[in-house]
Amino acid sequence: MSEFRILHIINGMTCGGAESYIMNIYRNMDREKIQFDFLLRDNHGDSFYINEIKSLGGKVFFVPSFPRHFLSNYIETKRFLSKHNCYSAIEIHGNALIYVIPLIIAKRLHLNNIIMHSHSTKCAKKIYEIVHKWNRIYIHRMADVCLACSKEAGKWMFQSNFTVVPNAIDVKKYVFPKETKEYTEEYVLCNVARFLEVKNHSFLIDLFYKFQMLHPSSRLILAGEGPLKEKIMEKVKRLNLDEKVEFLGEVRDVEYYLANATCFLLPSFYEGIPLTVIEAQAAGVPCIVSDRVNREVRITDHVYFAPLEHMGCWIDLIERSKNAGKCKREDILDRMSGAGYDVEQNMELLTKLYIKGTKFV
Repeated sequence: MSEFRILHIINGMTCGGAESYIMNIYRNMDREKIQFDFLLRDNHGDSFYINEIKSLGGKVFFVPSFPRHFLSNYIETKRFLSKHNCYSAIEIHGNALIYVIPLIIAKRLHLNNIIMHSHSTKCAKKIYEIVHKWNRIYIHRMADVCLACSKEAGKWMFQSNFTVVPNAIDVKKYVFPKETKEYTEEYVLCNVARFLEVKNHSFLIDLFYKFQMLHPSSRLILAGEGPLKEKIMEKVKRLNLDEKVEFLGEVRDVEYYLANATCFLLPSFYEGIPLTVIEAQAAGVPCIVSDRVNREVRITDHVYFAPLEHMGCWIDLIERSKNAGKCKREDILDRMSGAGYDVEQNMELLTKLYIKGTKFV
């Protein structure tokens, strides 16, 4: 049994940015010393990473969803934390300070090493901002440690007194992929994102519709799942793009598809530090992202910001990206390491953070 066990509290373990970050850490952690458990509230036992978590030695627990089952969520979360009170650290992941029930309960139970981790810079709904700003007043009383994926995400959730922990990846996996996908099209455009409103897939399809009329030898590859996927698939069919757009679903080997892509597109309405853009840069792929995305995501010289109001700008950047060339592998390794995005660099900081609490017995 591992000497220290850490409890991660998060909505679910689908193939999202925060989830992928946690798994990158988990895979590289010394699991003889530190193990991860998960408390989820999505009630989906078939979530993308569940089987891998169990294979790595982690345990997965579920409580009722929030906010739909507010009262039962509170009761079950309190029951769980009261019973499982020997974790060295409890790390709660969120995009905003909406779900603070675990923070409140953990503090009342005098549990050790309560960590709040910010992964975004905005609320999904306007109404949530009121709750977020109210809870922000008290966050430093509830959390012992505050972490953020970027400076902007830290200011959004904590205002001050936080530590930036970049969304690190296994850089070498992207720089030196074992296998790569070969394409026959002149332009291959990629996007990796959950099918959510914030990811703006509808814009992406409209963009590709116009682009492929100018460049018939083009393909759009979409990786990910989510509640809006069926709606986007219907739009693709309506525009007669079935043969041009490929839906991959959730994939574990995204580097296989990225390696020979022309460019990576991310037209999100807002983001913290999108892990997918970090991965694309590590693969040497030029990235064109919305000008509403945090500028801190630009690690290499091949990240371009474009306004959502001017689709022509996106088309021009896609055409230019084809001749941009790729960064040298050595330069990518140096850039990623220098910016703190190599997962091996994060291990020392996180290990010290996790083992400051009690040992698991």
